[in-house]
Amino acid sequence: MNVTESSLPIGKPTDKVLDTTQVTQTDGTVAEREGVFVGDPETAEARAKVGALFSTEDYALAVRDPFQKLLLSELRAQTQELRMIRLHLNQLTEFEVVI
Repeated sequence: MNVTESSLPIGKPTDKVLDTTQVTQTDGTVAEREGVFVGDPETAEARAKVGALFSTEDYALAVRDPFQKLLLSELRAQTQELRMIRLHLNQLTEFEVVI
């Protein structure tokens, strides 16, 4: 199946177009498919994408948690704090054994 970006004129005057994809099907016929646009209408680069992460049979809409950076930062801080607590506990245990 061959896929090409395309557009269809809509209304009169025909200066407005509908964003489509031309798909050449296995029997040779060409179909226009209208896609669903998900994104910021003022920023062309801010478009959601559909892709396959692990398998080419499982496609999904790619989304990101807006709090991901904050959550990762907090996780790093908590991990560092746990390391410090473990270090202090090890020092206390060593001190008690010496006495």
